Amino acid sequence: MIRLLTLLLLFISVGCTSKIATLKPLETNLEQQVKLRFQEYEKRQCTGLIDSDVKLHLDIPGEDINASGILMIKEPGSIHFRMTDPMGRTMMMLVSDGLSFTFADNRKGEGYVGMLDSEFWTQYVPAGISSNDFFSWLSGRLPPGSYRVAEVGEAGDSQCCWFVLDYKDSGRHHIEFDAEEAVVKRHFLEKDGNVVFDASYTYGKKQDDQCQFPEQVQIDSTAFTGIFTLRFDKIYPTSTVEADKFNLTLPDHYTVHAVD
Repeated sequence: MIRLLTLLLLFISVGCTSKIATLKPLETNLEQQVKLRFQEYEKRQCTGLIDSDVKLHLDIPGEDINASGILMIKEPGSIHFRMTDPMGRTMMMLVSDGLSFTFADNRKGEGYVGMLDSEFWTQYVPAGISSNDFFSWLSGRLPPGSYRVAEVGEAGDSQCCWFVLDYKDSGRHHIEFDAEEAVVKRHFLEKDGNVVFDASYTYGKKQDDQCQFPEQVQIDSTAFTGIFTLRFDKIYPTSTVEADKFNLTLPDHYTVHAVD
């Protein structure tokens, strides 16, 4: 039970040790064009809610885990995830309102409850990532908060261009930005010279004229020697959701474990 919960937490908060490349300066005209395109991207008013059918894949030594489910995320940090069986029945459920979390294993009649600032939760979450960042990391958007553009340039064989953003509270964010499509292709967080979180995004058909959510999010963790992939099979158009979707009351007959 606790191991399954751990795997879910690793997916949304796993750390890694990717190499930080040195950026090469852009030509002046190109840099101006890219910065303008990035400013347009920043100003876009996108929905703060995703309601979707998803597939979760965990490729780790000795195990190859596949699961289907329903994921709802609401900015800044509310999560509702249900893992379902082939008949559509809920096997496990992870819910968070951005402050606390509840995990239920319906097969065993067990549950875990705790706060997001608990020692149990924070041992899986790298420094610099808060619950307010969950939506932005899973949707390919920039985290909330003010920042300074420290660098703009090219890196290795990657397509133009990379932005390095200094956030006052969370550290240095490296953003691979596709200026033509105006989407984030990769995003990793640097703290004290080390990469503590690294996400790559792939996109399918554009959903609308303004915003595009990724079709797939992949986290490659050398720390756990595995690859974690979340695929959005279908995103449902919705603009509102009931607040109780992000809270869960466990049945009286469940064995409930409170974690600190």
